[in-house]
Amino acid sequence: MRRPPPTAMIPFVIVATVGIAALVAPPTSIDGPHLAVVTGLLVALVAYGVRVAARTEPSWRDSVPPLAFFLIIAALRDATTTSTPVVPLLALPTLWIALYGTRRQLVLAGAATVAVLLVPVLLIGGPRYPVSDWRRALLWTLIVFLICPVIQRVVNRLDEERSRHERVSSHLDGVLRAATEHAIMTCDLEGRVTFFNEGSERLLGWTADEVVGRMSPEEWHDPAELDRVAAEEGVDRAEVVVHRAKREGRDTREWTYVGRDGHRSTVRLTLTGMYDASGTQVGWMGVAVDVTVEQHALRALRESEQRWRALLDHLPDTAVMVVGPDLRFRLATGLGLQRQGVANAQGLTLADISSPENVARIEPVLRGALDGREGQVEVLATHTGRVLQVVGTPLPPHDGEPEALVVAWDVTEERARGESERRARQMFQRIFDEAPYGVALVGLDGVVQQVNPALCQMLDTPREGMVGRQLDSFRPARSEAPQGVIQNLVDSPTGRLELEMYLPRPDGLLVRVAIGGVVLRGPDGAAESVLLNIVDISERHRYEEQLSYLADHDPLTGLANRRQFDAALTAHMEHCRRSGPAGALMVLDLDHFKQINDTLGHLAGDQLIMAAGAALRARAGSADLVARLGGDEFALLLPEADRESATALARDLVRLVREQVGVRSGGRDRRVTTSIGVVLVTDADTSSSELLSAADMAMYDAKEEGRDGYSVFGGVDAEHPGTAGRLAWVDRLSEALEADRFVLFAQPILDLRSGRVSGAELLVRMLDDEGRPVSPAQFIPAAERAGLIQQLDRWVLDRAVDVLTDAQHIDPTFRVQVNLSGHSVGNQMVIHDLLRHLSQRPFDPQCLVLEITETVAVADLDSAVQFGRDVQAMGFRFALDDFGAGFGSFKYLKHLVFDYIKVDGDFVVDAPSNPTDRLILQSIVGLAHGLGKETVAEYVEDDQVLQVVRSLGIDHAQGHHVGEPEPVEDLLRRLARGEAFPGKGVRAARP
Repeated sequence: MRRPPPTAMIPFVIVATVGIAALVAPPTSIDGPHLAVVTGLLVALVAYGVRVAARTEPSWRDSVPPLAFFLIIAALRDATTTSTPVVPLLALPTLWIALYGTRRQLVLAGAATVAVLLVPVLLIGGPRYPVSDWRRALLWTLIVFLICPVIQRVVNRLDEERSRHERVSSHLDGVLRAATEHAIMTCDLEGRVTFFNEGSERLLGWTADEVVGRMSPEEWHDPAELDRVAAEEGVDRAEVVVHRAKREGRDTREWTYVGRDGHRSTVRLTLTGMYDASGTQVGWMGVAVDVTVEQHALRALRESEQRWRALLDHLPDTAVMVVGPDLRFRLATGLGLQRQGVANAQGLTLADISSPENVARIEPVLRGALDGREGQVEVLATHTGRVLQVVGTPLPPHDGEPEALVVAWDVTEERARGESERRARQMFQRIFDEAPYGVALVGLDGVVQQVNPALCQMLDTPREGMVGRQLDSFRPARSEAPQGVIQNLVDSPTGRLELEMYLPRPDGLLVRVAIGGVVLRGPDGAAESVLLNIVDISERHRYEEQLSYLADHDPLTGLANRRQFDAALTAHMEHCRRSGPAGALMVLDLDHFKQINDTLGHLAGDQLIMAAGAALRARAGSADLVARLGGDEFALLLPEADRESATALARDLVRLVREQVGVRSGGRDRRVTTSIGVVLVTDADTSSSELLSAADMAMYDAKEEGRDGYSVFGGVDAEHPGTAGRLAWVDRLSEALEADRFVLFAQPILDLRSGRVSGAELLVRMLDDEGRPVSPAQFIPAAERAGLIQQLDRWVLDRAVDVLTDAQHIDPTFRVQVNLSGHSVGNQMVIHDLLRHLSQRPFDPQCLVLEITETVAVADLDSAVQFGRDVQAMGFRFALDDFGAGFGSFKYLKHLVFDYIKVDGDFVVDAPSNPTDRLILQSIVGLAHGLGKETVAEYVEDDQVLQVVRSLGIDHAQGHHVGEPEPVEDLLRRLARGEAFPGKGVRAARP
């Protein structure tokens, strides 16, 4: 029995009340007793019905009111004379029971109908119950028993359908709401959301109350994505989400959702239509799964697969393959396949890509891998002949079939390296054993592990006597070599060692050795051992000691050289500044030495120098230092001498040289004398150069007083007529250098082949206080004696570069020649200045010619040769000046480096009238041209001389006939204008 809702009885009560009221009202009014019964029954029935309706649980009492209503109908029927007005009331309990009662209650209702209508007719009869009422009774009885069951079945079926629908709806609603991991939402055909589950709330951030009936799905779709997809698929933007589902019934694709907070998610949306019972679509249901993490994972997986695929595809010299039981390659990749000529191996079998010999060797490895065993083999590639290493590894079964991973890589270079390493080890051992110097392999613990025969021979010790010994045990007593050499070498950032030490031999001799060590490291970079190369440098050490001796000593006399003497003099003056002035300085040279050297030759000159050095050394005291400054010039430093002892020594030396120094020639002895200058150290603040200059000037005083004597100068401030005059020149030179009172004059040089002035020699002049030029003959010797000549040479060189740069703007081929003193030959400051000018000034170095005289070159041949090479290496030209002024000139030509020979004027001025001069000139020209050099004739004073030197083939002419010296500014102006030079008719051709 189905309980009706409380409100269901209201219409029945109303109809019943109206029906009863209609029967009570005239003209069918009933009497009082019946009315009281009806009213009482009705009130009781309503009260009982209210109580029944208040109950929540179904009960048999629920059927009492409708069945009791038949009593009211029976009372009404009895109160009326006909059943006609009462019969309609039978429909109320009968219909109620048909709607809400059971089949049994319906049978009771039928029985009650029979009892109300038919039983009174049968038992009481008319007229109160006419017989004609049986028709109505039969009809209602049939209605109750035939029609009402049908109604009841229909109602029950509808009730069952409703209950089932409610159960399904409740279950579906529970499922939808319980699916919190998925966003489930529905919307009607107008796009309004009708359902929004908890999963949707979590995904998008809105609540169901905010969405349902108020929003459409378009509001959380990415607008840009909707526009893009609409454009791609050619649909309206409003239809872009559902148009596929409309066409195919459902649609699943990925979309981008934008949540309430702007968070973007990738979802996989499955969209299906919703239909009513008639099949009419009423809306859409969408199930969205958040696949953001999945997409990221898939993207990462794809990227990883792409990287691995790219890696496999580009593995150098490597092939990676997967084979099945049929030995067919299911996967084949790697650059190794391409390089072996089988780029498209996938899908092929081993026999398709390999020779029968290789198949026979590789197939067992692959079969073993398919059976679960790893294996490898080396073969020669079928197509390239390169060495391949093939490795087979089992893989998990795929679709029930075994698979094997096959990796093959080219090991040709690796095997070649191995072979090279083997040969290298053999070569190392061979070099180790056959090295001409000692080699030892020492462990990190300092124990000698291996030695070669050369080391055994060097130390006269058998191999057994050295292997196993500590390296430090080879150090002799009181050795200067450091201990812990191996550890120091290992800790060194360079990993190398260089030292010299003595190693003892069994016979007690010490061998001077140079040891070079290097740390041998393993593949991991860790130190493993130390290799020592041990070279016997005993001879070299002796040679170096000899060189060290020669660096401070004159090789001809064995005396101290200029370098050692300068250092000693400087140290002495430092001592004087600390302890007070003391001692004396003596400078001397041999009188007329140049004449003897030129007439008797350099061998005789060397004998004189050695004899003079021996005499000086024999007479000097133990505390005195005797030195050869150069040529025939000597100096003595007397640290403890006073005026009296210095004078006595000078007197003795003059006598000794006169009596003992000489050379025998032509059957007779040729004696020389000496001139000595002595200066006393009276001022501790005097510089070494000032002291030397003073002694040098005192020596020239002795020469001016007749030579073969000495001159004592009390100090740099002492009065001596000759020396004072020379010191005055030193002051004038120093002031002129500081005030820049030197100027350059230029004398043009004529190119006899082209007939134009192609260059000029620059000549330095000093200006006096009134601005008048001073002859070089007056200040050059003073500058040389005062040690200022190098400073003057550098001043001239700086100005010469300026002149050359200006001249080359007019004539790019114009050359400038400058003279250098003997003191500047080999001077590194001159070389430095030349390099500086080259880097800073735009001029052609081949147009700057540096001149030195023949006598200067011969005096220090080695320095002259090296200087000439350095100058030519930088691009400058070199000229030998005053050639022919000394004897032995041809002998030295093969040693000197030069580009020009400037013939001494003694052979030029008388050439027109002297056949000997012409013959000498002709010889010099032939020799120079044979050597590829050019010649310059000096002292060309008239046209006759000019014609003679031109006829003899001399290349250039210089002299007053070509042009007199003039300020360089005038020379440059004449060059620019093409004017005649102030000579005797030679005119410069315009460049």
